[in-house]
Formats: sequence, C-alpha cells, structure tokens
Amino acid sequence: MKKVLLALLCIIGLAFAACTPRNNVENLDVNKLDNTVEKCWEITTTVGGYSESYHDWGTEYEIGLALKTAQEIMGNLAKYSYKPSNAADEESCYALDGDEYEYDY
Repeated sequence: MKKVLLALLCIIGLAFAACTPRNNVENLDVNKLDNTVEKCWEITTTVGGYSESYHDWGTEYEIGLALKTAQEIMGNLAKYSYKPSNAADEESCYALDGDEYEYDY
C-alpha cells in the first residue's frame, strides 16, 4: 500500500512540476539578470530524458551565467533550467538537498 501511495504522490508531484514555469538557459541573456539579490535557486539538469534537480545559493546572474556556460559546453546533450526556491538563507537552501554545508571546490 505504501508503494502505491508513494507512486501516486510522485505522479502528482511531476504533474505540478511540469506546470511550473522555469527559466530555460538556452536563449538566456545573462546581462539582463539581477546581480545584487542572493537567494536559493532550484536548478534542473536534463540529459537523455532523465532530469535531476538540486539547489544553489547566489544571484540570478551567477546562476544564469554558470548554467549558460554549461549549456554552451554540453550543446544539445543537456538542458538546464532554474527557478527560485523558498529557502530563506544559504544554510536552509543547501539543506533542501540534504547537504549540511556548502561544498567549496
């Protein structure tokens, strides 16, 4: 019973996620993006029909520039999009993915 309920919840979640507008970076003009207000962003990467989402903290310009660069490198192999998330601060943003801290590379 739990598996059926979980599957149903996943389907409902996907239906709502498909209706949520996302910023597709393919034709994005990063010069028009805000570079002052930092917030949490949900980033979605799609490769070969498989999508994965994660969260990152920064300005829309920073997020847009990083994803635009990745899109240019990957070409048609991958698609990137992003949307604002509701986390109030950097720590809670990364906690959405189960991360206890930001990874510094």
